[in-house]
Amino acid sequence: MSDYKLNVQGWVEDVKPSVTKKQYEHATYTYYNYRSGKRSFRLITVEIDNGDVMYFAENHVTSEANRVSLRITAKDGNPQEIYSFLPGKPSAWQKLTEMPDSLNAPTYAEGEKLSYRIGKTEVYRPLGHTVFEEMPYYSPNVTVRKKSKDMEYEAVLPADSTSMSTNWGILSGPPLINWSEQKAYKKALDIEFDQDKKLRGDGAYTMIPKNYEPATETAFYRNPSNGEGLRANEFVSQPSMGKLFTDISTHLAYTAVAAQNEEGYWPTYPRSKWLNKEYRIGYAYMDNRRNADNATFLLRYLQQKPDSAVRQALNKWDSYLLRYIDRYNQQVDGRTISFIPDYVGHEGSRRTHTSLNHLAANMNYLLEAYLYDRDPAKKKAAEKLYAALEVTNQKWIRPDSNFYYALTPSFSPYPAEDYYKLTRDDLLHSQTLLVLLHGQRSKTLQYLIEQKEKWINAHPAPEVKFPEIKTP
Repeated sequence: MSDYKLNVQGWVEDVKPSVTKKQYEHATYTYYNYRSGKRSFRLITVEIDNGDVMYFAENHVTSEANRVSLRITAKDGNPQEIYSFLPGKPSAWQKLTEMPDSLNAPTYAEGEKLSYRIGKTEVYRPLGHTVFEEMPYYSPNVTVRKKSKDMEYEAVLPADSTSMSTNWGILSGPPLINWSEQKAYKKALDIEFDQDKKLRGDGAYTMIPKNYEPATETAFYRNPSNGEGLRANEFVSQPSMGKLFTDISTHLAYTAVAAQNEEGYWPTYPRSKWLNKEYRIGYAYMDNRRNADNATFLLRYLQQKPDSAVRQALNKWDSYLLRYIDRYNQQVDGRTISFIPDYVGHEGSRRTHTSLNHLAANMNYLLEAYLYDRDPAKKKAAEKLYAALEVTNQKWIRPDSNFYYALTPSFSPYPAEDYYKLTRDDLLHSQTLLVLLHGQRSKTLQYLIEQKEKWINAHPAPEVKFPEIKTP
């Protein structure tokens, strides 16, 4: 790279890496794997077709404790705008007047020629099943050296018999983020991978629910839903907002392609104690909501960045989804409906409940897909899910107008409360799609939406007070 330089230092300097490449239509992944004895270090570079380069460094668990340094040199010694991520509730951007001598948070620099993100080093204890416990107190700061014409950043990545470390960033030309555009400013904050979510070479990780295993208070798992991809994808077709959004969307699209299993879905690898107790569902199960969200992300990415690998992944998911919906066909009042269970485990598991938000999300994906490719099989499948909503519409409503979270296979209420607004928002999107398809709103959906909004209006969300964040 003419404007940037990446160096790895330490024991890796005496090792010739094995180098492999994976080429997609909008990005090329290069894997540099260093091995010596029981030590293992990997550097991944992702060359995006917009000219940006993402990098992911990983120093893996080893009985031979060691440290590897990743040095990033930017040939622009005078960044004009510098923003550092401030975690909190809410999180914020801290604008800096100059680059500090060390960094302990993701930091963005914008100059006339160059624009880049330098990530912080993160130390983890692998727990298995795509779960990693973050150990923030062991993470060394990134050292900053200001030279006459260059800026140099050095990230030290330690590893030992129980822990590993990572660091990632983006090397770009401006603008990586258009800080003067309020929508870009807020969207970048929303998708920043630091506090409650992480980005790695194999995808997006989010904080693990407390009732999962393995789990700790600071553990993250690879979440197949790709919610950050959905949010970033909104600005892929608006380069004036900054190239960050295309970079994140592209990486998450291709890691989703790589993570899809042979059956066609994206597993949730850790085990839910609740699902295991209720339905004997163990590790690596299918969650149809997370899969529907991921497929929706890939569908929207495909429409902006046509890509054969993404299309094949969606075709594989579509085949799985249509078989899955057909498996739960039943006749009710002379109509064919499909009341699909939320989760599917391996052999020996039991059929689960069906929640309204899961049912709507899968219907919405099929409707979006049909409006895109006019595949009649998707329309037919969506109609069976909609028929299930019509047949059960009165059964979702609690006496207080809120929804029951779910119904059992026999359409009895599952004893739990629905999300505050998530399901209502899903149904609003369903209504929008049905108007596009039929030119009129669904009375069934309107009834459900009105009942939920009646409850919301009577139960305002509690005000959340956040600590004041002071910036220098």
